[in-house]
Amino acid sequence: MATQTAVKQQPAVTVDAALISVALVWGINASVIKSALVGWNPLAFNAIRFSAAAVLLFLYVRLTDKDWRLSRADFWRVAVLGLVGNGLYQWLYIEAVPRTSASNISVIIAMSPLLVTLSGMLTGMERRSGWIMAAAVASVTGVVMVILGEPGGFHLGGPNLKGDLISLAAMVCWASYTAYARPVIDRVGSSVRVTAWAMLFGAVSNMIIGIPGLLQQDFGAISAASVGGMTYSALGSLLFGYVVFAWGVGRIGGARTAIYTSLTPVFAAIIAGLFYGESWSVVQWTGAAISVVGVALTKYQGSKR
Repeated sequence: MATQTAVKQQPAVTVDAALISVALVWGINASVIKSALVGWNPLAFNAIRFSAAAVLLFLYVRLTDKDWRLSRADFWRVAVLGLVGNGLYQWLYIEAVPRTSASNISVIIAMSPLLVTLSGMLTGMERRSGWIMAAAVASVTGVVMVILGEPGGFHLGGPNLKGDLISLAAMVCWASYTAYARPVIDRVGSSVRVTAWAMLFGAVSNMIIGIPGLLQQDFGAISAASVGGMTYSALGSLLFGYVVFAWGVGRIGGARTAIYTSLTPVFAAIIAGLFYGESWSVVQWTGAAISVVGVALTKYQGSKR
């Protein structure tokens, strides 16, 4: 009942603006990382940026939240969330990048809203809704069209098969994190506290996974621009993005929040066009419009409650 009241009292425009800004920040992050990784071992880059963001957020929660501790039961629930959504997902994503095309990864990860919606409705964590299902399908369809409209298009199998399968596993991890964060946030009573602890668990796993990369890293090869890119990725994509995303899940549920992330590839393509001179086809612009319609459908559903 408390959760439903919070949802009703939260201004819709605030939720829209917050989650669209997350999609924008994550879209910009794609181009930033592309440049920032120069000189970095990917696992070392991931371990340092994630750990920095996690420590900063945890210190903030420790200093500002008098109830910052978790009960023993919630501790293990949040630990699982952190290891799956922050540790395993990040590792699989980094491993997929060199093994398949960017378009394949984008399409596969963009399927997460549909999986979150189906999972939530099947388990009863999300109310069954034809509008939310239509929004998920529209968003995923739009993203697929954005990628299919690129030169070379989208193709599964062949030399990309291993990377595609890793991307699929990463998508399942992120969808699981999104779907099961809501009941944990409701139990704990604070999305920021849950995110801080989950990121801390993710940081530990990313640091362990990143040990080989850290040992191989030539820190003298890192430029100031790369450090700046890592800083943006840590503070913007991870610290801001994860906190606001979890806040959204706590306000409107995993299914509706996940649909906003379907705008991320659209923003990423626009930013890449501005930075790298890539142009869009009619198919891609049509797909972007359909993704926006998907987000609009979730807003219509919210107004019907």
